[in-house]
Amino acid sequence: MVAVVGVEHWDILEIHEDPGVSSPLIDTLDPLDDTVIALGFARQLPQSIWWCISWEGGSGAWASSIYLSRLADPLQSYDSDRWVGLNAENLEDFLSEIESEYERDPNSEGGPMRIVISELDYSNNIVSFDVIGFLDDSVAGARLTFTTATQSDGSVTVTDVQYRAMCRRGGGPGSDLCL
Repeated sequence: MVAVVGVEHWDILEIHEDPGVSSPLIDTLDPLDDTVIALGFARQLPQSIWWCISWEGGSGAWASSIYLSRLADPLQSYDSDRWVGLNAENLEDFLSEIESEYERDPNSEGGPMRIVISELDYSNNIVSFDVIGFLDDSVAGARLTFTTATQSDGSVTVTDVQYRAMCRRGGGPGSDLCL
């Protein structure tokens, strides 16, 4: 199983009949969909790699691999002290904190990190960030999910953080580590 990663909370991932954005559109996936199955076929185009996938709506179509990753189970030993207690005016304002933690010079090896808000749920006080671009041979990035509480002044404070690694090769469900 793989998950959709790096897609903004207001956007979708397109699934195409064949590899490439010019191929007919078959379906779409939501930013947090984690029910996708990579079927083991990949095709490299000049600017991207596409995976043949199966999803709730069908099988045998293609999606860009840049937006798909194995997600490890939540890391049980994750030290959330950096985030718990953090306060902001609204859920979106936590993005600047994530950017300052994971920012990398765009001219450095590996280029800039790609950070997107993949979930923005005001009714449940949850915001998730996909941080993609780790310079690691097994971990491509991380999905950080903040659970927050609304304060009397309307601001929100982080009460819990879940960290899930985006695995390049192996790991994923059943493991909190990437291989």
